[in-house]
Amino acid sequence: MIKQQLQQRNYSNSSNTTTSTTVTSYNITNNNIDNNNNNVIHVITGNDDCPLSIKEYIHRNLPKWNNANNTTTKELIDLGSIWYLNAKTRESIPDTKPQRIFSSELGEIILNDQDYLRVHTNPRRFYDVHKYHWTKSFYNNTDNTSKRGIVIDDQSKEKGYWIIYKPPNISVHPTVDNYSENVAEQIRKQLILDNNNNKEKPYVATVQRLDQNTSGLFVVARSKLFAAYFSKLLRSKTELLLLDDNRRNMLSDKNNNNSIKKGYKCLVCLVVSTNNSSMAEQYQTLKSYENNNKDNNNDNNTTNKILTHYLKPSLRAPKEYVRTIPNTTDDIITDTTTYTKNYLESRLRITSVGDVVYPMYGSDAANALRKQLFTFEESENILGVVEITVELLTGRTHQIRGQLSAEGFPIVGDIPYYNLYNNNNNADIEKEDSSSSSSTNNDDIVTDESDQSKNNTTKVTTNTTSSVLPSSQLLALQCYYLKFLDPDISTNKHNETIYCIPGEKKENNYNEYQLNDTDTWWYSHLQNYSITTTSQEETTIATTNIQDLQKATEMIPTATTNKRTTTTLKEEDTTNSSSSVLYRPELLPPRVSLSPGINKYIVIKAIAIIPNNNNEEDKETEITNNNQKKTLWFVKSASIEECGGPYHAHVARDLVDWLKALDFISDFRVMGGGRIDYNTTKSSAHVYGFSYGFGRGNHAKVASIIEEYSPKIIATSDNSPGLY
Repeated sequence: MIKQQLQQRNYSNSSNTTTSTTVTSYNITNNNIDNNNNNVIHVITGNDDCPLSIKEYIHRNLPKWNNANNTTTKELIDLGSIWYLNAKTRESIPDTKPQRIFSSELGEIILNDQDYLRVHTNPRRFYDVHKYHWTKSFYNNTDNTSKRGIVIDDQSKEKGYWIIYKPPNISVHPTVDNYSENVAEQIRKQLILDNNNNKEKPYVATVQRLDQNTSGLFVVARSKLFAAYFSKLLRSKTELLLLDDNRRNMLSDKNNNNSIKKGYKCLVCLVVSTNNSSMAEQYQTLKSYENNNKDNNNDNNTTNKILTHYLKPSLRAPKEYVRTIPNTTDDIITDTTTYTKNYLESRLRITSVGDVVYPMYGSDAANALRKQLFTFEESENILGVVEITVELLTGRTHQIRGQLSAEGFPIVGDIPYYNLYNNNNNADIEKEDSSSSSSTNNDDIVTDESDQSKNNTTKVTTNTTSSVLPSSQLLALQCYYLKFLDPDISTNKHNETIYCIPGEKKENNYNEYQLNDTDTWWYSHLQNYSITTTSQEETTIATTNIQDLQKATEMIPTATTNKRTTTTLKEEDTTNSSSSVLYRPELLPPRVSLSPGINKYIVIKAIAIIPNNNNEEDKETEITNNNQKKTLWFVKSASIEECGGPYHAHVARDLVDWLKALDFISDFRVMGGGRIDYNTTKSSAHVYGFSYGFGRGNHAKVASIIEEYSPKIIATSDNSPGLY
């Protein structure tokens, strides 16, 4: 019978009887066991259970346990999901850890009274391992019916390594509940099969980390010498990068700062949050992080914009990356020095930002692309995606995913980090809404490598939303570029081969690998997308708006800049405005201008300077020093024929130029856009949708403006997400 299952929280060695319900095991504590995990069963056998083999014992009791995946006993043994520790060893050597049962031979071990078993009844599976041939060439896939190979370069005999393509959704290392379905074990098993089941175990070591959801270039050590050498390369690179600038410059040549270089390609989301940011502004922000050197693989990159965050110490995932180490006095921590040191500095460089933004709404092609990239329906606030490349400067857990999400650009398919920074962003938005502070300055986020002291001044707020995403989705992250230094191979005095990092005076050779654009899983989806495939009707009603984004991006600096003092709406200072400025309302554009039918609209907020002697006072007028400033709102919708183009930027252009020409207008901004369905027969106007370039307008506000300045029109609004 089972003497202990899962619910016992504290463990001791106080009893050894068959009726005991206390686990008497190797130092099981609250830190190394999760008693609330219904997928793990902890048992101590009693006399009534013995003697039985482990296999027979599991087979008898498995139906009683939580086994949602209907995993069989044989599968649990083959996967290494069972752990065993006999009573004698457990009592005589308390710190001994259980051994994994991962073969049929070990499954025949006979259980005795008080033996300990841990059974992972629902192990996490990586079924995709069966789609690949683990020793076949990545490039020789002429037979479409066969499994695809993964080996890109076999240097096992010459230098002791392989370069492979690591597929997505497969773990690199064994997990606690699955020993078999991972890169290292699959290669090892296939090598044994290729060698006619020779029992000699081949050497296979995964000397670097790559998240199970990440794909791309990966180094596999085929010899212990190379494994030690590559590990040393990784350590020396990270240690050098984390030195202060002076010491780094002194040691960079001697220590081969460019000994390893890894480039990643990813598809990131442009997310519009409740702070009314537009996709154009998001894209501008992302572009500002870019290192403008066209040769992204050039080691002599002269632009060094570095994204720096600090990884919060935690055993749990997702990891939290912060811009500044928090004040430890606010936390219940005894050793604040150790706590602060445990925050790991994390650095990366965005080497390129794509020139094409792929929108998620506006045409059949965009809708199809959204469904191909996202497996959930709660993605309405993800308005577009863009491909970027990243150079990883330090190697932290989930670093690229965590840092990009912290900046407000979650990777397509990165559900845990989308949700985590969502919650953080909602709290930050509430704080921003209750204060008059402006959004974070980009200069505080991306800094020049030569002045890292500025990095620690600003807390990051992100631009994600409150949608909670489901648990499975392909991650659009691939290691596409890899370059590392060849070892200096020599022999020591004992005539043993040794691998060393080459010195500064030695002519160095590098191994360089790069995947093609077509090797990403999302490439074909982006290629299938075409803005030219939409019908004329769709172009009229819903354009895909890549050009809209670009045109609005060009207009944003014009539309948000004060014509005379170059201050923004939030920073406006009218103290120097002369009372001689004449406010002439008859020169203003129409406050509301609507075209019949369904058309794109924009809404503009403008500030007019009015001398006090004009006596213009109403709810929108504020007296400042020698004059007044009056807030004016303008709503305009227009057809393609009227405005000269299909994009929101076309609708805004004439109105922007008109306001720029008026001396008494000190400032203005396009506050958003969408669509207005204006029915002249019914005298009704329905406001909805959004603009890729300017963001979603305040539709309720726009409806009230329409009714105020066109009283005969009945205006309604719909803020539902996803309406374009």
